[in-house]
Amino acid sequence: FITPDFKYALTLYPDYSDIEAVYESIDISYTERWLPDKRPFFTEGSEYFGPLYSRRIDKFDLGLKAFGQAGKSQIGFLNCIRFDSFRNDTVLNYNYNFTHQYSMGVMLQSRYEKSHRNILIAGGGGGGTSNFGYGVSYAISLTEPGKDGFLYNLSMWQRVGERGGFFANYTALSPDFWADLQLIDITGVKATNIGFYYSGVSPRGKKWWESYVWEMSYGRANYWSGGCKAENKGGSFSIGLRGDISLGISRNISFFEPFRDHFTTISFGIGSPEKKYFFSSSYGKGIRTNSPYKFASGGIWRQLLKDKLNIGLNFEKRWVGVGSGWFSAQQIWGSISYDIGKDFWIVIRLYQLQDTDKHHNISAVIRRKGERKGDFYFVLGDPLGTDFKERMAIKYIMPW
Repeated sequence: FITPDFKYALTLYPDYSDIEAVYESIDISYTERWLPDKRPFFTEGSEYFGPLYSRRIDKFDLGLKAFGQAGKSQIGFLNCIRFDSFRNDTVLNYNYNFTHQYSMGVMLQSRYEKSHRNILIAGGGGGGTSNFGYGVSYAISLTEPGKDGFLYNLSMWQRVGERGGFFANYTALSPDFWADLQLIDITGVKATNIGFYYSGVSPRGKKWWESYVWEMSYGRANYWSGGCKAENKGGSFSIGLRGDISLGISRNISFFEPFRDHFTTISFGIGSPEKKYFFSSSYGKGIRTNSPYKFASGGIWRQLLKDKLNIGLNFEKRWVGVGSGWFSAQQIWGSISYDIGKDFWIVIRLYQLQDTDKHHNISAVIRRKGERKGDFYFVLGDPLGTDFKERMAIKYIMPW
């Protein structure tokens, strides 16, 4: 800590093999998808760094970050350096709160490599109350080699009644806009998204259902080349029944030149955090990228033995029509953890993916907190390993 509200962190040659892997679901998608980052160096204080997609900083050797609050100002600074094939990633984010309802901020993000440089400069502000909110932002990107680009965004939402609401968003990205440390789905487009939602709650003990939510949305994208090239229409309805049971159905129709998608998804869930168990499953069928497509997924989570034993298991399978047959892929991932006592835990993780090839991995971790002097991780098998030597690796990791 530099002050009670401001602190820093420094890491040298970090080893994140003891961190549970984030498994990307099987899917057919036009663009890169967002996945969470579980590395402690990036998760701690992440609220001070604005819209940063830290998974873009994959491997680094030296990292420094400082973040916190000073009066009405919030500041976040991060710098990561990779020595081999040099790369430097920097983030500086500043936000000033005029009141608890209105604020403005500026942001700088940059990446420097031998043959590539990218700088993003952005600013914006917004505010609102419990019934209304708005935001506006503008950004420019400077890329070498390449050209400069811009982005601007306008958004608002308005409460309708006690349980409903309306939202709208307009974004314009020039064809040359690029940001290395952001997850940008697509550029060279002007996009409009609008939607409406409404929810209802049943007085406890008076109806056979607990609550329901329905939502309708519409999106349209116009490209710099002219003309409407993409549309998306979606609708969903879910209801919670008594006995911790939930049911849902959604319908999505989209057009993305030259592809057309339309599919329906049905979901079922049972459980509650208070009772420390949950089971969910879903099934969908339709057309993706002009091909027949269907998927099934499910997962369970359970805490037993006075929270000493934690079990989680997930399954997913996808089918895509190819000619007169189907191409399928499936994966299973899960973990079992047990509190041995005296702050000792043992965690066993498993992962299997089967598509054209078969990939599998089992690892075990024995840890004692891992947060203070004398604590440690003992890793049997690298959770992220892909070959035999990595899967059989034995590591002993002790924080300074």
